[in-house]
Parts: sequence; structure tokens; C-alpha cells
Amino acid sequence: KSTVIEVPSQVVANVHQAVDAYSEEDRQHSTSNTINGALTTIPIPELLPFLYKQRQTGVLRLHFDDSRLDSQFHFVDGKLSYVRTPFAPGLGNMLQRRKLSPEELTKVRDYLKADPRERASLREHIDMESLENVIYDRLMMALLPLFYVNDGRFSFQRAERGLQLTDKLFDAQMLCFQVAQRLEHIAALGANTLSPDDEFHVIQDVGDFTTKTNDFTMLEWRVLASLFKPKMLLTLALELYLSWDKLLVTVLLLEQRGILEQHPSRD
Repeated sequence: KSTVIEVPSQVVANVHQAVDAYSEEDRQHSTSNTINGALTTIPIPELLPFLYKQRQTGVLRLHFDDSRLDSQFHFVDGKLSYVRTPFAPGLGNMLQRRKLSPEELTKVRDYLKADPRERASLREHIDMESLENVIYDRLMMALLPLFYVNDGRFSFQRAERGLQLTDKLFDAQMLCFQVAQRLEHIAALGANTLSPDDEFHVIQDVGDFTTKTNDFTMLEWRVLASLFKPKMLLTLALELYLSWDKLLVTVLLLEQRGILEQHPSRD
């Protein structure tokens, strides 16, 4: 039995208000099998707990003017099982970074493609803990930047099958709580003003770093090596397999040290 952890008070307080504010236009575009609406009405931190409380099974699709940000979350009885997201590498790529051999990756893929009734015999041959940890990491990487975005639309399509990758399901309400905790750290450092399409670049010559080698962490070196030309934070996160909070904090600290600067907006 899973433990119910309340999401932050501001989210709990706003859920019912957001549902009450669900516009008549949104209702007219919804059916018995779909729920459509605007993220300005029900933002992500409130939408996920709403679907959790309703014990919904289906696919939540998020659509934005910038289609690169479009995302898709799979729900089973209100819990999350999988995500398609531009904010995290693919499942296979992340498993490879866990040092799984080609043979182990093949076994994982066979398990994921198998009918749920056939998985019991395959489960004992794969590292279930690594697989479930990677799915969790991808969910968190997908959710962190979306908590900043409220200018898109959502569509939830109810379904009954074909959505569960593993026996492990993730409590959507608990994930929101964990994301909020990590974002509090970002806000405390002042990095919550950055967005996925902000661009940064190195403003010092690489030669200037030779006397400061010991001052940089390995993560900071990886970020610096990628920013000798202006690059969007979203692109950087994907290239370096970094979660949103780790990337923002690292970029902010390097900016404060006068090593990075934000590239002028194209607007």
C-alpha cells in the first residue's frame, strides 16, 4: 500500500479552484473519453494531482506553441508509468549510461514489449531496479521544467490498456511533491527565472581557465565545454543528460562567477 504524501499547500489549495474555473469552452471540447483544457486554467502542478485523485487511466498530452516542448504522460489508475518528453534522453540511452551490456539491453527491450502476462518469466533475467530508477529519473526530468510553463493546452485521452511498462507505478501526487522540493532549492538560489529557451555562452577565453582548474567541478567543466558557442538550456540539458534543476544551478553559479553570460534574446 503506497503512502499518500500531500503536495505543497499552494497546490492543494488551488486544485478545487482550478477545477471550478475549468472554462465552458474547455468543457465543450471535452467528451466522455477526453478531457481538454488550457494550462492557464489548470497548470501542471495542479493537473497531475487532479488526475491522480480521479484515478484516471489514459494518456495526457501537452501541446505548446513551441512544439519542441510537447510532452506525453501515461497514467494507470492515477499513477504515472511512462513519459515521452524532450527534457530527457530516451529510455534506451539512459539504460546504456547505466552500463548495461548489449545483451542486457536486449533483455530489457524484450521485457518491455512483452504482454504483461508473459513478463513474469522475463523479469528474473533483467535488473528491474535499474529499469524502474531510469523511468523515475525520466519522469522527474520531464516534470521539472514543465512546472514553469502555463501557456499550453492539455488533452487527456482515457484508455484501459497498453500503458503500463513495468509492475512499478509512480504516485503522481508524490512526484509533484518531490518536484516542488527540488524547485524550492532552485528558487532559493535565484535560478527560477531561467527558461528552456534561454541561451548562454562562455565569455572568457579557454586560456583564462588554466589557473582555475581546481575551482571547477566535473559537472561545471562539462557545461563550460559545451558553451563556447551560444546554446539553449534545453539543448544543453539533452546533450549532457542533466536534470533541469542541476543544470539551472550550475549555469547560475557560473554566470555569477563571470564565466557565462546570457545570450541576447532574438525577439
